[in-house]
Amino acid sequence: MEDDGTDDHVRPAPPEPAVAERPVLAFVSACLTDDAGMRMQPIDLTLPGGSLTLVDTADLQHAALIADAAVGLRLPVAGQILFLGRNWQEVTPLQANAMRGRIGHSFARGNWLRGTDMLENILLPQLYHTRRTHEELCEDAARLAAAFGLPGVPLGNPDDVAEGDLLRAACIRAFLGRPRLVVIEHLPRDVLAMILEPLINAVRAARDRDAAVLWLTAERDVWSDPSIPADRWLRLRGGSMHTVTRFA
Repeated sequence: MEDDGTDDHVRPAPPEPAVAERPVLAFVSACLTDDAGMRMQPIDLTLPGGSLTLVDTADLQHAALIADAAVGLRLPVAGQILFLGRNWQEVTPLQANAMRGRIGHSFARGNWLRGTDMLENILLPQLYHTRRTHEELCEDAARLAAAFGLPGVPLGNPDDVAEGDLLRAACIRAFLGRPRLVVIEHLPRDVLAMILEPLINAVRAARDRDAAVLWLTAERDVWSDPSIPADRWLRLRGGSMHTVTRFA
């Protein structure tokens, strides 16, 4: 039969163009100022889900500044910092608190509430941002404590707990609750040597859940350790951050 130029079949629509996955954390030409008012160079950095970015820093104050900016505690004087596509500068305080409920943070200086026992310190961020029961959170905290070499969650007040156990407890708090972003600040070498393997395992598990991890360290042993599965290495010097190769 001759073709009359008509088409009896419905042609499929062309496929939709792929939509780029929203990064977990993005610094977009973000300029930060330190406590002395010195302005850092603009930072452009994107952390997709499932990534580990390792930052070599000799300046722990600037490292803490970047960590605080990542979680919306320090706002840039220019540019933007976005968590899950939302600009920290444009959200309400209530929204910012809810967003931080999806972030785990291991602070270089502990950041413990004095007069509050260790279990409450560890669970407190999750108790305000989850519907999971207190019992479930305690079970997860105990599991993480065992993974980090503790017989259980440390007891007593922070002032009564050994420094090494406090740093382990900080890791428990950071990874509790299946966060979308984990920020790890500098860990001292003596403690890091004892917890490096469980810390790497916790990082791997977080990445398997599509979390992003930002790890800031002043230890060259960490920077050059081939067992740390980073996919980006950065160096922070003199208020400027740039990408380098692992052994540069």
